[in-house]
Amino acid sequence: MSALNTVLTDFKFIQSYIKKSSKYNDLKAEIDSVIQKLESIKPNEFVNIFKEQQNFFVCPLINCLLTHNNKLYSDAMGCISKLMMQNLLGEESYKSLLSEMVSYCEIEPEQFTKNIQVISTILTTPSILSIIESHHIMTAISILMIYYEIAPPMIKASTSVTFPLILESLFEKAKKEISEVHSKKKGVIEMNQKWTMTNDLLGLFKDLQVLSLGQPPNILEVNRFDPLMCLKLIKYIIVECSTFFVIKEYLDSLKDFISVLSKHFSHRTQTLSVAHSLIIPLLKYPVRIPFMAILPKPISEPWEVQSFFTICDTCISTSPTIERLVDCTSAIGAFLERTSAPHYPILSSIISDITSLASPDDDKLISVLWPCVHFLLSVFQDETVISMCIPVTTILLHQHQHTAIVALFTSLTKLCGILHNYVPSPLNDHCLNTIYTICETNLYQFGEEEYQIILPVLDAVSNLSDLPDKSSNFSSLPHLLAPELPVSSLKILLSAFSHVAGLCVNSGSMYYSREYLAVLSNCVQLDEVLPENTQIVLLFAASESECASLIPPFMIDLLRKSRSTAALELTRQLLLSESKKCVSNTLDVLSTVIETIENEMVGKWHILLEPLGKCAQEKINVGNAFGVVKQIASQIGTLKMEECLDIVNVVGQFTIQENDINVSLSAIQLLWDMLESVTGDQMMNNGLSEKDVLMLNILRVMKQTVNDSRYVIWGGMVQTLLRALGNVSTTLSSIAWANAIDEILLPVLEELRNEIYCRIADIQVVPEFKKSNVKINSYLNSMMREWNEIVVVVLSGLIRLIPTFNKFEEEFKLKIFNECIVFANVAFYKPTYITIETVLKYLHCIKQHTTQLVTIKENVLLIENEITQMVILNNGINTSLIQLFASQILNEGTSHSINILFKLINVYPDDHYLVDNKWSSIQQLVITGLKKLSISSLNEKDKESIKMSFIDLINDLSKLKTTNDRINDSKWYCFPLLIEIAMNWKLKIYDSILQIIQLTTIHFTDEISVGYGPKQCLSEIRSNIIKRIETVSNEEKVIIAKILFNIEPILSISKDEIIEVDCIICNKESLTLFNTIVKWCGDESIDLSQRIELIDIVIGNCQFFYFGLKQSICAYESVLCLLENKSIEDIVLNKFIISLNKCFERYNKMIDSSSREICYVMDDIFSILIQMYKDYYPQRLSSMIIKTIYQLTIGTITSSNIEIRVSALAVLKSLSSVLLQ
Repeated sequence: MSALNTVLTDFKFIQSYIKKSSKYNDLKAEIDSVIQKLESIKPNEFVNIFKEQQNFFVCPLINCLLTHNNKLYSDAMGCISKLMMQNLLGEESYKSLLSEMVSYCEIEPEQFTKNIQVISTILTTPSILSIIESHHIMTAISILMIYYEIAPPMIKASTSVTFPLILESLFEKAKKEISEVHSKKKGVIEMNQKWTMTNDLLGLFKDLQVLSLGQPPNILEVNRFDPLMCLKLIKYIIVECSTFFVIKEYLDSLKDFISVLSKHFSHRTQTLSVAHSLIIPLLKYPVRIPFMAILPKPISEPWEVQSFFTICDTCISTSPTIERLVDCTSAIGAFLERTSAPHYPILSSIISDITSLASPDDDKLISVLWPCVHFLLSVFQDETVISMCIPVTTILLHQHQHTAIVALFTSLTKLCGILHNYVPSPLNDHCLNTIYTICETNLYQFGEEEYQIILPVLDAVSNLSDLPDKSSNFSSLPHLLAPELPVSSLKILLSAFSHVAGLCVNSGSMYYSREYLAVLSNCVQLDEVLPENTQIVLLFAASESECASLIPPFMIDLLRKSRSTAALELTRQLLLSESKKCVSNTLDVLSTVIETIENEMVGKWHILLEPLGKCAQEKINVGNAFGVVKQIASQIGTLKMEECLDIVNVVGQFTIQENDINVSLSAIQLLWDMLESVTGDQMMNNGLSEKDVLMLNILRVMKQTVNDSRYVIWGGMVQTLLRALGNVSTTLSSIAWANAIDEILLPVLEELRNEIYCRIADIQVVPEFKKSNVKINSYLNSMMREWNEIVVVVLSGLIRLIPTFNKFEEEFKLKIFNECIVFANVAFYKPTYITIETVLKYLHCIKQHTTQLVTIKENVLLIENEITQMVILNNGINTSLIQLFASQILNEGTSHSINILFKLINVYPDDHYLVDNKWSSIQQLVITGLKKLSISSLNEKDKESIKMSFIDLINDLSKLKTTNDRINDSKWYCFPLLIEIAMNWKLKIYDSILQIIQLTTIHFTDEISVGYGPKQCLSEIRSNIIKRIETVSNEEKVIIAKILFNIEPILSISKDEIIEVDCIICNKESLTLFNTIVKWCGDESIDLSQRIELIDIVIGNCQFFYFGLKQSICAYESVLCLLENKSIEDIVLNKFIISLNKCFERYNKMIDSSSREICYVMDDIFSILIQMYKDYYPQRLSSMIIKTIYQLTIGTITSSNIEIRVSALAVLKSLSSVLLQ
């Protein structure tokens, strides 16, 4: 039958059933349509049409399934199964089918088998797997699991066989995804997200793990699945699909499975046997085996114990990694404690196999292995176990596991009974032979613990008459105790003797101790024997029994007989003893014998110097120890170079000890004395003489005391160190002096800079601060006074040293001076004026010796600027500080120094006083110095900087407001002098000059305290300018003229003071200048535009006549003079006419105040003008002025002021004669 007829027949079966029922009308219509369609299709076109219209044909079948009618469900599934076998279904069809199958499982029993076959076919047919998505595959597996859970037993058994086949099919598909990568790469590979099937199978593997514990899965659509079946499927994957465990994610999941497996072992359910069977397959993977979980429980079945042994054996033989061996041994050790004798043989065999695999580097393995051997020794006396002690002990000795060795030795000695009535027997003999073999091969590695066990055994063996054959040489060991034996034997004798004597130290018996010390004292080979017996001597010396009293006479006798290295080393060890009594006794011994032995100790003192230095830290012994050290130091002239260096270092330790301050001070003095006593001109390999090297070392030791927390020591050493550096600066060679600076001075400066403030202020970090804002203190507490004192000491010491830096190369000088500059910052933490004075001297000294170091000079200038600002903000503190500052920079003549001087002019210390009742001594010093300076050599940039500073100074002085009359008077006195300096230096600060003139007029009426105020200031300013106006350019002459004859500022002055101002403006000197200006107006060598500005100045001065100013009369007269100059007559006349119009306009607005000016103009000026121009009338200029005079005069004829009317009539009379003419 063809495919078309088969499908058509199935649909007709379904149609016939539906017709019998009235429930499925919609479904009937769909089935009828499909049948009608199928009947119209030709057989050879069926496959293509079905695939093209698959949804049309398959949907009715799915709808049949949805009816959940058993008959329809069975017929529809049958049809679907046939379509599937003919490979006619596509992905969408499978998706719909699987969705329905997973959602409905209440089918007839016989239908289970059919459905399982459908699912199995889907999951094992490659062509079907290739067209459905992977998550649909997981849905299919979920369906199968659901069927497995609810199916009858017979069907369930057949289904369990299906799962491995499905897994095989799926993993075969997944292999194709990873085949190319796996073949190219070795080792672990990363999962690729494109490997969909591989990823889903990994999810399936993880879901089987959680399902085995009854937990919900991640990708499977089931709630539960048989745990036993889960583990079987997992085992299948682990065993049969090992290829996939080269993927990192699979391997990680396998590691997670170990914890799942451990839970199965702990739950002890029906899965236990399968869990056991999973362990051996896991051994081939790099995962940790849960031996402790496998460990049989007290309630375990015999098969579990046997399985445990099998797993252990398999692990040891197939995959014995250290981690697994450690875990396996740990589990065996735990099992030993709970098992019984029948299991000991097999356990000892397993332990023996593990022992054969152990090496000295396997610390963890040995730590768990030897307890097992030790346990078996105690419960299972077998030669195999005893023999295991040899390799185990060898490894333990290599690892210095003395406690373990002692435990094994103790068990062996107990086992053979050598210390308690030894009875020969094969087992005892084997045990004794084992001890002998261990001693023979490993004696050189024995420690004190082993000897404590072995020496009694040797003693016991020496008393045996019948020894085992293998240990016959053991009997020769007791003969080593004889005193006449050679050195090697003597050492053994003393070792045994010392052990016995040591046991008797606190028991009250003196015999062993006395005899032991007698042997040492009379020993010829002292250097070879004594070092090995030092500890027992120290034990005696430190004991609380009478044994300690034997040591001092023993040591005195020993040192007088021998100054050998061994004797001195023993003395050294006694000095290093933790027993203070022992140290004290030894110091007494040295004090007793030092004068006797000192001549023979040259070259050997270094042995004792180190422990003597450590005595500095013991309060009870520091004085005695320093006495010995001082005696040795007194021989510094005769000691070898190495000993000199050592004694210096030891003395240094006594300077920094904190137990006795007097010892520290004495040690500092001793260092100074040693520095003065240094000799030795022999050159060394490093280019330094012995004297250089020793002096440098003494200085280095002095340097370390700078860390002392006690101020008296710290401060004393800082002073001593700087003084010492100053003394040796001319004594040391240039190389040594450079080393002293680099290794001692610079680090000390850095250390002081970083710690000095923290030490005094008891803080951890120096706070950030701006030097210009620092408050200069006039009173400080004791701690801060100490700090300032030490700063002053350091800076003063550096001032002494700075000249010696000139001999160095520029790069090194730059390094030194950089540190010196940085150290200067220390002085600004909480300074007094004395501190700041010292800083100024210090900076001045640096500047004198760094003329070629530009960066250093720049840094000094920066600090000086900050000091200047600080001085200003602190009101200068006192006069002496400012005088020092000013005097230091006066002679520099640089832009920087001049700018600072300008700022100092504006500083008024609290203690400042006036000189000649005019100005302060500081200003006198500064301004007098400035007047002597010349800036002609400076470049234009510096000159511009000075100009700006000048302007800033004048602005600051102008803004200065204070109730202190002396400061105010000083300010007025400074202004003229500053203007004089500016004119001398040719600084064009004309705006500032005008500002000062305006300021003087504003404060013209201020009260003054000592006779010098704004009036004198104005007069002298004008005088200073007038004297120098001839030296400036024409352009500047115009500017200066405008400033000097700008009458606007006097408007702010009261009328009572105007006449006095007028006297200043119109004094002899000013009138001379004004007349000169009038001449300049006609000087054709001056630019016309500049002459016009001068004309404006002259005419502008006419307008203030109404104030009664003499200057106005002078101006009017000057205008008449200018009109006589024909070259400028036209310009002057036009401007003058404008001025005259303004004059009469003012009269009309302020009649009372300007009548005098009107009268003066009409009586004097108009009459002269008429006389000047009457002969030229009616020429243009003459006509213009005559007309102006007429118009202005006729306007006043009706004035109420009779004087004006009289003057007007006189003018008109004069005009009439001109007009009539």
